[in-house]
Amino acid sequence: MVNANFVYSPLAFIPINNIYPDLNADWYGDIGWTITQSMIIMAGLPVCFLGGFWWMKVCYRWLDAGFFCCTKQIDRKTKTTTQKQYKDLWSGFGYVMYSQYSSVAVQIFVSSIYGIMCPVLYPITFFSLVTMYTMERLNLAYWHPRPPMYGKDMNK
Repeated sequence: MVNANFVYSPLAFIPINNIYPDLNADWYGDIGWTITQSMIIMAGLPVCFLGGFWWMKVCYRWLDAGFFCCTKQIDRKTKTTTQKQYKDLWSGFGYVMYSQYSSVAVQIFVSSIYGIMCPVLYPITFFSLVTMYTMERLNLAYWHPRPPMYGKDMNK
């Protein structure tokens, strides 16, 4: 349906007027480059997310205990009033798995569909999955308070 041109067919009432009826140099220049660029961006997003969440954690802790440049070590005390607030602030956010599942599914789907036409998508997807695996391991080791208790039943 994506590359269909229904002008001279009985299905001419369907409003699809594609300018690329077949794979040619123009398709690779427009569509192929856009798909490749999107996959490259998806490969770098886990690193950006790890850095962003790390800075967010540091800033929240600075707001709670005082900035290192403005207060002395002795004067730094927490502003939280309960143990739960303190634990939530200093232990990190809870782990969510749905975003990782959707990202892996999109990357594998796009590389499976368009990889025959753009073979560069296969190494990009491999690099992206390795990067995502590494960042998730770092997240679970250094960011989240305790790894979630997911079993085999969740994947099923």
